[in-house]
This record gives sequence, structure tokens and C-alpha cells, in this order.
Amino acid sequence: MHSHRTTDSEYGYELGPIPDIKFEDYSTRDHYVFSVYRGTRHWKRLSRRKKPKTTSWIECLASGLCHPASDADRIWLKDVLENPEDYTKIERFPRESHQLWSNLPSFDPHFAPKPKWLINSFLAERSIQLVFGERGSFKSTFMLVAANSVANGEEFLGFKTRQRRVLYLDYENPPTVIKARNDDLRLDLSRSNDLKVWNRFGTQPTPRPEDPFLEEMIRDCVLEKGHGPWIIFDSWASLLPPGQGGEFTGHTAPIYLQLRKLADLGATVTVLDHSRKYDKNTIYGGQDKEAKADSIHNLTIFPNKTRPNNKIIRVESWLKRYAPEGEGSFAFEVQSEQDQKGDWHIAGLVPVQDPIEQAKLRNIEILRKLIRQDPNSGQEALASAAMQEGLSRDQAIKLLKDGAGKHWRVHRIGHNKSSYSLI
Repeated sequence: MHSHRTTDSEYGYELGPIPDIKFEDYSTRDHYVFSVYRGTRHWKRLSRRKKPKTTSWIECLASGLCHPASDADRIWLKDVLENPEDYTKIERFPRESHQLWSNLPSFDPHFAPKPKWLINSFLAERSIQLVFGERGSFKSTFMLVAANSVANGEEFLGFKTRQRRVLYLDYENPPTVIKARNDDLRLDLSRSNDLKVWNRFGTQPTPRPEDPFLEEMIRDCVLEKGHGPWIIFDSWASLLPPGQGGEFTGHTAPIYLQLRKLADLGATVTVLDHSRKYDKNTIYGGQDKEAKADSIHNLTIFPNKTRPNNKIIRVESWLKRYAPEGEGSFAFEVQSEQDQKGDWHIAGLVPVQDPIEQAKLRNIEILRKLIRQDPNSGQEALASAAMQEGLSRDQAIKLLKDGAGKHWRVHRIGHNKSSYSLI
């Protein structure tokens, strides 16, 4: 035992007396941990059990994020490590009955981080996102362009992004396809430091959500950058064990458990998937897959009357925990061009007007024209006239109700009778 105890002032700063410090030591599968507590603050010394055997001091924040310990803290932390007999040792899970309740973890809203958009109105940081669509809806191309934008901190289809490292895990596409996308989209993957595409033909097998490597990689990113990476899994079917189709909760729950663990460590997670064969607006598999995701995005194909070779893709978004339904939906055009051999190549993605919204605006203009021609017509008469213009009766009635006060006024002129005037 030391006969003299120091205080923080002897190290050049004031944080209170040293003796209020408590510590614990334990082992995990990957580390030897020396954990130090002081009031509401918490530090860990992580020593890797496997090669390379690195050691680092980190401070764990209440938000769940970690960052390297300051030089000033390292001074007295070193003293705790070298002289543990001078401090109070605690056990990780005290079992005394009077301590069980008081030691339960409790959510503190004060330390809850504000939600951040990795891609504005499309992808929230540290969330789990599902992106699905019909065959040929350019899901992988769309996500590679998004990944490249985030890795470089550039706008994506007009949306602001936050610069982050991106790991794209491709379990399906052959190297020739990835090379073609790299060349067409000018990704420069061989020299990119912040965008990595890892496919099954590499020197090491492509990691799956439960791979300990991903957890270590996320922690390293958080320590080095202060935030986790964006990890894209292409696709869901490749994450399932052999023989499973993902139709049941027992198939999806274990995968989500691992994905949520990655998100809690600081990663943002996206999984690509397919729509049902005969229902392009429904994701393949059970409803539990949708219920556990933080946001869902469906890619559907629309014809391009102006440039038939350039498909228009609509992204219908359900941001669920982050915004009202429908907000965030948008569309883009897949630009293409022919080379000298006559082969078509993707030249890029550009934002365009939402084809659903365009059709809705055209139908509103049809109703406005009919109201202008006969302002004394009621709802049924206008709906019948709209059917001659290509609208269904139900579609016209819904638009008439939704547009009241926005595009036209409704005047009650008798029992179940009304007339319309334009705004």
C-alpha cells in the first residue's frame, strides 16, 4: 500500500480527489479489459488477446460511442492500472438484493444523441435500412453511387450527405460485373481509401453479420474517426443459412439480432433484397422482415417516354421511425450511352420528377379543367366526366376530396349536393 495518495491537482488539473475511483478487470472473447469508473465517466483499457496484440485507452460515453482517452486522463489512469490495491475494486454484476434495483441501467434522455442523416431524408445514421425492388431496378448500381457519394462527402441525387467510410459486401456479383460498374460509374475502387467493395472472389471470405471481424472494424473506425462506417450487405438471401428462404420469423430474427448489434456499435446498416415475383411492391419473405427495419425503400421501374433507353426508377420510402409515411420518396433516371462497339453502358444517375406525383398533377389539372368548364357540377358529375379523360371513378372522387381547400373550394348547395370553384 502506498502511504501517500495523489490528487488530480498534482497532475495539473482539477477533477476531484483520486480515491473516488473504482475499477474492475475481466476478459471478453477478444480483449483483456481494465475498466475504470469515476462518477458518471467510464474508461476502458483494451488489450487484444490475439495478434496483433494492441492496447488502447478509450472513454465510453453515455450515448454508446467511444473515443480515445485524453492525455491528461491517461496520466492518472496509468496510476490506477499500476496500483490497483489503492482503489476500490467492484464486480460487474453485484448480486446483493439491496443493490439489484439501484444498479439497473436506466435511459437518460439527456445523453441521447440527436438523429443524423447519413443521406438527407433517405438514410439515418446508425439505423437498419432495407432497400428492395424488382429485377432490373438497378438496386446495386443505385447503392454503389450512394456509397461513393458518402465516401467522398458529395451530394447524392441532390441530397446532402455526411462523409463516412463505406464497406460494400457483395456476395453475388462476379468480378466482371463489379469491374463494369467501377468503370461505368468511375468509382476508382483500386485507389479509394474510404469505399471498399469486398466480394466473394477476394483472398478472404466475405464476412457475414455475425463475423467478429465486423465488430472489431466498427470499433476501430469509431476510435479513429469518432463515428462508425456504413456497411451494405448485397443481398439478404446470401445472409440466410442453406435451406432457409426467409419467410418465417425464425429465419429473420437471428440476422436482425446481429445487424442491430452492428448498429449499436456505431455502424449504419443497409441490406438489399428482392420484391415478390408477382407483386413488385412487396418485399420477398415474411412481414417480420419489414417490422424490424428502421426504414424501407422500394425501387420500381417506370418507362421513359422522352428517352426510352433510360429507365426511370422511383424510390418509395417508408422512413418509419424518422418521418411520416411517403416523405422522402423520389425518382431518378438511369442515363446510358453506347460505345463504339454498340454496347450500352451506364453513364450516371440524375434526379427527375416523381412519376407518381407527375401523374397526380396531370389528373388534378384534368379536374380543374372540368370544374372550369362547369362549376355547377357536383362530385358524381365530375367523377363521371373524369372517367372520359382516363381517370377511374374512385380515383377522381379521392382527388376531389383531397384537393378541397388546396385546388378548389366546395360549396354546399343542398342535401348531398355541392358545387366547386377553383382556387
